[in-house]
Amino acid sequence: MTTDIYFLEQIREFQRLEKEFIKLTYEAKKPAGKEESSQFMNIAIELAFGAIEKRNEILGEMHDVSEIQIIDPEARNIIDKLRKKVNFETLNFAENLAAIINKNIDTDSKKVRIEIEEYFNDNFDELWDDFFSWFYIPSYYARKAQVGAIITSSKLPHNVIVYFEEIKEAFAFGLDKAGISLSRALLELALREKLRSKGYFIKSSNKRMSNVINLSEEDPLTRFISVARNSKLLSDGHKKLANEIRERGNNVLHIKEIPGYSFRGLALKTIKDTVEIIEYLYR
Repeated sequence: MTTDIYFLEQIREFQRLEKEFIKLTYEAKKPAGKEESSQFMNIAIELAFGAIEKRNEILGEMHDVSEIQIIDPEARNIIDKLRKKVNFETLNFAENLAAIINKNIDTDSKKVRIEIEEYFNDNFDELWDDFFSWFYIPSYYARKAQVGAIITSSKLPHNVIVYFEEIKEAFAFGLDKAGISLSRALLELALREKLRSKGYFIKSSNKRMSNVINLSEEDPLTRFISVARNSKLLSDGHKKLANEIRERGNNVLHIKEIPGYSFRGLALKTIKDTVEIIEYLYR
């Protein structure tokens, strides 16, 4: 497991490379002659590409951690700059040199690669073994099949389909809370699209009418559900389901298992309930 000390050590090594590069390029005497110029360039390349490798290692190892505790403010500042892709002298030099070298190379495999993906490419075998130690392919597809598809007689809006596909991916990878939250978002999106197509939106109003939606309201989903029921776009049963989905999504951090359902089962139920409502809207 990657530790906080590990990150601190790598950051300090990156800092050392950056300082040596700056000292070489700004403080050292100008190379005299071809041999000194060649030596100068070789050292600069070694430092710059060493910094690239160290940057990729620092950012790459973040894939496996959610928290890094670093007390040293200078080290925290460096890792923050690396994360935000702030320029460093070493990285600029390496990136510019790589661009020059790669300019006339057509074959990707022969190009100088400096992206963070190269860190993972170099560790591909180890990552492959790690991934498949917990990821079981048949289960992934089985969970996607459990979610299934939205079956309608009319064409769904594209953004509804995109959201639904994200829900399927979340559930397939075991991200149950994400699945519940996304289901609430999808419900709101589907109702918004349907109500918009029926002309139920106004920009602003001082009056609260039963079948009119004011976009300035704080909780639009509650209003969407109410208007959809009043307009007979939803049945009483679907209104009840929609409010349950809204409440689960709102309280996902504090949600508890309900009788007859595991947390995973509750996530699947929420997704299925959302699908049922969308199918009713677009029946």
